[in-house]
Amino acid sequence: MSSFDIFKDDIINRYHEYEFAYVKDGKNYHGFIDLLLATNDKFIIVDYKLKNIDKEEYHNQLKVYYEFLESITDKKIEAYLYSIIDNMWKKIEDF
Repeated sequence: MSSFDIFKDDIINRYHEYEFAYVKDGKNYHGFIDLLLATNDKFIIVDYKLKNIDKEEYHNQLKVYYEFLESITDKKIEAYLYSIIDNMWKKIEDF
């Protein structure tokens, strides 16, 4: 995927190190989303990793971010992992 594909929409807000906290099924979640982009109709989550973007725990981490956003908005949500060293993007779609 081209590094600019996720930026094709008009970004209306950018949030760096977006802090969140929420409770789901009696469990507390707290963390920081590396980059959260907002367009008129969706949110785009970008999580930076140094190299390997194929680890299952990264998928699980994005799932928490996704579920948090899903609990506060009706907008569409997209999630991506980005490998800084390899300059590679991976869209995560199976939440």
